[in-house]
Amino acid sequence: MLTIEELNKIRDAKRNLVSMRSESAENNSGYKYQVLVCGGTGCHSSGSQKVIDALHEEIAANNLENEELGYRKVPFSKEVYIDRDDFMEEPPKKYFRLFPGNEVRLMNAYFVKCTSFVKDENGKVIEVHATYDPASKGGNSPDGRKVKGTIHWVPVNQAVKCEIRLYENIINEEEGKFDAEGNLNINPNSLTVLKNCYVEPELKDAKAYDSFQFVRQGYFCVDAKDSTEDNLVFNRIVSLKSSFKLNS
Repeated sequence: MLTIEELNKIRDAKRNLVSMRSESAENNSGYKYQVLVCGGTGCHSSGSQKVIDALHEEIAANNLENEELGYRKVPFSKEVYIDRDDFMEEPPKKYFRLFPGNEVRLMNAYFVKCTSFVKDENGKVIEVHATYDPASKGGNSPDGRKVKGTIHWVPVNQAVKCEIRLYENIINEEEGKFDAEGNLNINPNSLTVLKNCYVEPELKDAKAYDSFQFVRQGYFCVDAKDSTEDNLVFNRIVSLKSSFKLNS
């Protein structure tokens, strides 16, 4: 069962959703930017190809569907975070993200190819090593080769740490509104809190109710109650469907 505190957080998130929709009606954009967010694995560039040895910036569109919203600069360097779901040691068929020997596109940046990886004492992958092709700046290669996968990233040294709250329906609709005793079927997974996430440095000054699309993840807004300058909190309002589903 959810606690009263957890139920209150869900209520506050719904209030944020109302605010977001109100702002969308006023400015037509619905959210400020399509931004990058990651929750896990460090990807370190190294190997036989040229290694990134200096910080520079890549240009990213604020909204891929509306160029009128402008562009922003995203720092890029030797070490970046990628999402843990974007790497597999032994991938199944139709998995086009990063795995040993495979090449993918870092969104708005370069082609990278996985050369090795590092595990901790528990067998958990903690680093992915890759080389990058400097000629593929912007995400396209002049020699015409294609990659099937595009993954997002954030720079390790410039990324902003944050908390992300994933909200689902408070009622478990698959089980019905009420259980056999007439009580509400509360969804035990209606709130998932992710503590160690990282977002682009562009979001360091985000304020309460500011809303964003997190690329490949969903739509989020800044929590109006718990978010602070030192501890940003983002609430998911609407999720996005993934094109890849891992068979259980």
